[in-house]
Amino acid sequence: MNIKRISKLILPTLALFALVIFTGCKKPCELAVEDTNTGIIETDVLIYTNAAITGSLLGDYRIDGSSPYASDFEMSLDEGTTKTSVNYSAYTLLANPVTVNCNAAFERQVLRDDAAMSITYKIKVYQCKNAECTQQLNVENWVAVPIFPSSYSVNFVSEVIEK
Repeated sequence: MNIKRISKLILPTLALFALVIFTGCKKPCELAVEDTNTGIIETDVLIYTNAAITGSLLGDYRIDGSSPYASDFEMSLDEGTTKTSVNYSAYTLLANPVTVNCNAAFERQVLRDDAAMSITYKIKVYQCKNAECTQQLNVENWVAVPIFPSSYSVNFVSEVIEK
């Protein structure tokens, strides 16, 4: 009688254990990469805008003092405590817009090539292939760089890496 009672407990327990092992805990995607800004990006300057502007720029995501959108931006040199007008005599603003999952990390790099008279804004986006959310976000990735001549060409490169 004891053997029957033990077998009645063991079989359901083993079945439950197998169910948990084979269907259970899906490991959530964790991004080991943190946001970084390198090259000539002014990392102590935060950029603020009151609207999504990149859709109006038709691929030239450069804002300087002569841009019709120049007054739509503010900057902060103290991590957002105070905001002021952008100092366009010192900075040019660049964006590299991408659409990403709700969990993403960015490696931003802006390089200046005076010999080629060009600026290259590269961005690598790391995101989960099977994100826990279905929402897509449009991220404009505004950065401030030291002012450069308006005659320089600006190249925008983006790469999405899914984990």
